[in-house]
Amino acid sequence: AKVIRRVYTMSIPPLEKKSTKQRISELSSAITSSADLDTKRRKVVEHINEVEGDPAWHIQPSFSQQPGADWFNVAAPLSFERQLRRKIVVLDFFTYCCINCMHVLPDLAQLERRFPEESGVVVVGVHSAKFTNEKQSGSVANAIARYGIRHAVVNDPGADLWGRLGVTCWPTLVVVAPGNTLLHYIIGEGHGEELMFFMEAAVDHYRDCGKLSFDAVGVDPSRGVIPASLLSYPGKLCCSKDGQTLFIADSSNHRILAVSRSTGAVQLVVGSGKAGLRDGTAGQAQFCSPQGVVWCGGR
Repeated sequence: AKVIRRVYTMSIPPLEKKSTKQRISELSSAITSSADLDTKRRKVVEHINEVEGDPAWHIQPSFSQQPGADWFNVAAPLSFERQLRRKIVVLDFFTYCCINCMHVLPDLAQLERRFPEESGVVVVGVHSAKFTNEKQSGSVANAIARYGIRHAVVNDPGADLWGRLGVTCWPTLVVVAPGNTLLHYIIGEGHGEELMFFMEAAVDHYRDCGKLSFDAVGVDPSRGVIPASLLSYPGKLCCSKDGQTLFIADSSNHRILAVSRSTGAVQLVVGSGKAGLRDGTAGQAQFCSPQGVVWCGGR
């Protein structure tokens, strides 16, 4: 009699493979530990060439098609097979209640300023809810407006792409190369310099190889977000000593308003409306999402 043995194997998501974790750890160490820029660039290019030639690093990412998988800040849903085929894509796996995810947003904003859409780089937020109430697209739209997110965002209520890639925590940034090669991933906050250096080296490499497309993908921050109003997610308020004036921290507009308590008329606007940290006159001063306000010493 002939015995036939069948071996059943479970496919391990890319980010959960020990070999992937080891190589990414070595790459991060090379970028952050060396002071020599040429050495670091060489390490990044060597890494890219190695993973490009290794089928294990070729992935098949696709965005969820499930009900509730709505897109924001973009003219039409994005696809790795179409608009993103020749782009370097940075996937930001986040959930809007996560403070660590919020701390990553300034790094992404800086990356978007350094590499606008026509540079061949596209940032896509993949909202992967932790709690049931966070899965609602309306709540995600509010969070996008409140945090000033300007890149494309997809609500993935079933965490489909999260599971497919093997993401395990918030926030996680995954960098995908043209042709869907997994290039890098970064877990947690505080890695802005590593991300920027890696992306600069990667963009130079793929541009020189002629593999990048510089076509627009339709990112438009005005699409699918909350309509503008006088106040944008105000944080706190306080009252003048005589009770006649309310001072409101207009947090997402980066300013403080003095408003008549009786009529609601705006009496004074403090802050330029542009995020920053600068002292000055009412029109020159800059705040960054101001929260608490207090009436102190008669002013």
